[in-house]
Amino acid sequence: MRDAIVKCEIKNKLRQHKILLQNYRLCLAIILGLIALTPMYAQSGVQGSSTVSFQNEKLSEVLMQLSKTSKLNFSYDANDPVFETRISYVYKEESIQKVLDNILSNTGLVHKQIGNQIVLFQANESIINDLQTESQEEVKTEANDEIIVTEFDIPAIEMDYRLDTIFLKDTVFRVDTIRVIDTVFIEQQKPEKPVQTKIKEIPVDYFQEGMERDKGWAMDIFAAPLLSDFSVVKDQKSFSLRSFSLGIDAMKLLNRWNILFGLRLTQFNQRFTQQYSSSEGGFFDTDTIDAYYTVINTDTAWYYVTDSSWIPLETREYSYEKTNTLGYLELNVSASFDVYKSPKMRLYLKAGGQLSMLIYKNGIAIPGDDQAEGTDFDDLDFNEVNYSFLLGAGLKYKLADKVDFNSELYYAGYLNSLIPDYPIDTKFNAIGLKLGLVFYF
Repeated sequence: MRDAIVKCEIKNKLRQHKILLQNYRLCLAIILGLIALTPMYAQSGVQGSSTVSFQNEKLSEVLMQLSKTSKLNFSYDANDPVFETRISYVYKEESIQKVLDNILSNTGLVHKQIGNQIVLFQANESIINDLQTESQEEVKTEANDEIIVTEFDIPAIEMDYRLDTIFLKDTVFRVDTIRVIDTVFIEQQKPEKPVQTKIKEIPVDYFQEGMERDKGWAMDIFAAPLLSDFSVVKDQKSFSLRSFSLGIDAMKLLNRWNILFGLRLTQFNQRFTQQYSSSEGGFFDTDTIDAYYTVINTDTAWYYVTDSSWIPLETREYSYEKTNTLGYLELNVSASFDVYKSPKMRLYLKAGGQLSMLIYKNGIAIPGDDQAEGTDFDDLDFNEVNYSFLLGAGLKYKLADKVDFNSELYYAGYLNSLIPDYPIDTKFNAIGLKLGLVFYF
């Protein structure tokens, strides 16, 4: 029993020694690994910090300034055009590694630090071989729990870099100036101009106000209420102020004379009220009002006083209250003459002719007693074209340099009947008061 206890204690001590040896082995491996990695971190670490400030400078010049401030050397291909890139950067108390990362971020360059040397190269090139480290560790443990370290290699660092900087500068100046001056004077006697006996007529007199109204073109835009006796209803022919005209005139100005070409829309209206009755057939109804007699000898003669009245068999009552309408599209040509003119006002007389084309109609015609019932306009044969003459007098008053107010009182006499072979006369007349504006060009 005691021997068993002693053996157990020996085994426990051996196990503790074994664990302790394993811990020693692990610590030794960590220490050796740190020793191997120490040179690598010493070369790739930050060499210090600096204050950087440059504006719109070439990358090559920026690297020269960084080399002075950081005490580091830079190696790069000076023929690469990327080093002509303009750089602007301002930052304080920043490591040289971070500064390089920022200024090279858009150039496609990367950098490697080897000791006191920083190499710049394109990202797809390999100028510096990657550091290679190899370590091997073999630990053999025998049955008696002894630890033997047979081999431990520290990684080696190989460095291969190249410095190549070439500056080329060539400036050529060339100045060449040639002046040729040659002056030739040729004088020729000019023939004397004949003395003009007549002053040329100026189309527009710019020295007298309002002379632009004597030459050129003008346009008149107007509206005119009309007093007309248009009627196709019996016993209803009279003048009424229910019609109107809208139009535009183009005027050719020839001193005091004006030639006008116009286009108008004219509508004639007649408002009428008609009430009457019509009867057909009938008979006389006789009534005896009084009777008396006379006795002659033995004869008696009776006399009667009678009254008779006509009783129609059929009676019709008619009542109309309607507005008859005719619409014309009118083309006219006229001429006017300024009988008086001043810088502000002109008075003129006008005469011309007009062609009217019927474009719409609506209403009822009542020709006479023999046709008691009215006839719709659509059932009547109206003249599609009517001719008329124009007479008028007007006044133009200047409102602005090229604008006049125009008022004109005119008479239009229509020469054709509205409806051929109509029982009543359908010729009509109109008196209009034109109000508008005249624009000069």
